[in-house]
Amino acid sequence: MSNGVNHPFSATKWSLLTETTYAAGGDCKKVLISNECFIQLPNYYMIKQKEKIDYGLKFFVEVLGAEDLHWGFFSEKKFPNGEWSLSSFKEAQREYTRHLLSYIPDSVHKILDVGCGIGTTSNILNKKGYDVTSLSCDWYQGEVLKKKHPHLRFVKSKFEKFREEKQYDLLLLSESAQYLDMKVAPRKAYELLIPSGYMLVCDYFRKMHDPYYKTCKVLEEFKRGMEERGFVLLEEEDITDYVTPTIDFAQFYYNRYALPSVELLGEYVKIQISTPIRFFSNILLRKKLKKLNYYLKEHTPEKFDSGLFRKKLVYLIQLWKKKEKRG
Repeated sequence: MSNGVNHPFSATKWSLLTETTYAAGGDCKKVLISNECFIQLPNYYMIKQKEKIDYGLKFFVEVLGAEDLHWGFFSEKKFPNGEWSLSSFKEAQREYTRHLLSYIPDSVHKILDVGCGIGTTSNILNKKGYDVTSLSCDWYQGEVLKKKHPHLRFVKSKFEKFREEKQYDLLLLSESAQYLDMKVAPRKAYELLIPSGYMLVCDYFRKMHDPYYKTCKVLEEFKRGMEERGFVLLEEEDITDYVTPTIDFAQFYYNRYALPSVELLGEYVKIQISTPIRFFSNILLRKKLKKLNYYLKEHTPEKFDSGLFRKKLVYLIQLWKKKEKRG
């Protein structure tokens, strides 16, 4: 390998990763081509490190058999007959999609589904005759989508870095606006839309700056960012009371099944490992165990408090329209 002979892994085509680790130091020549790259590796090995896996998402899809990743819309503002059933929740998710898509203007044909999840909504739009592009930066979502809906056009990319020559009639953001970089996203949305194009948003927003659901946008700041970029708000509907039974449902399942299962697993591990190993594990993993305990006993239960959610957040459907430039 020292006489100019490339390592066998040289010029190997890899999916563009969020992180890459190496077994030895040295320079790496990386040539990007679209959403993929070629990596030259002289004199050392490369270890391909997979992107982080969202096990919560995998559980939702592979264990619960979820077809959608968004909340449910309960027309009676509660579960039918007061029964916490998975089938009722899935039907509420389908009702959510039906209600959201009713906001699409008649003139729309080309749609970009931003943060498309596993493609269920994109597939419904495709069946309705829309020209749909499904967009997600999550590799696992992309793999599931391609298996379930191979006929859909899927692009793996962050919205802010998405490049497309054609323009769209409508951008659909179902619970994905909260992940946008508002310094870039409104401008990108404006570029991707035809004159007088639309942006349909369905998401939950914080009423003010607060660490509760801190990934969510503050409503007034989101509106201001959209308006400053050249969008006008045509319609807005508050559906908070129609979606919060989702939180009560999650709380029920968490307390009834998830938390007891985790605690049972913890007890099993304590029994199986020896006292010295358990002692040193507690020392070495003290911070991680403390963090895990916080998430299990404080952070997660707080997220499942529907009363607190209503107090601090609002769940909205918004239809924005791109203003036409004058002159």
